[in-house]
Amino acid sequence: METKFCSAESDPRTLADFPFAASLGAAASLRDLKAAEEWFGRCIAARGAVDAVAMGAVIGAASKDANPRAAAERWFARVSKFHINPSIVMFGGLLTAAANASDFQAANLWTQRILGCCSRACDLQL
Repeated sequence: METKFCSAESDPRTLADFPFAASLGAAASLRDLKAAEEWFGRCIAARGAVDAVAMGAVIGAASKDANPRAAAERWFARVSKFHINPSIVMFGGLLTAAANASDFQAANLWTQRILGCCSRACDLQL
């Protein structure tokens, strides 16, 4: 992907079609937060689409960080900045981060938030 990105960077038309979601997804699959953050930054700089899938990928990568709870919550806090409705994938990443941090209280709080969101019939994307 790096080579493809470097080629696309020189042509704005090509860069607009670059598959940032695939790059974010790959970083998330590897649970590589640094790579996910770099691809996210490139996506923003190129005015790429930032959606629930992209945010869910970064939150998923954050769940394996040295401080998973803080990293995942830091990224979840950015969701509203991009006017994205929370998705069940994002909440799943937050629960995974809390579990990886052995933080039962945080997992319980996120579970309550998910249930509260669903009971209010909010725009939680399932």
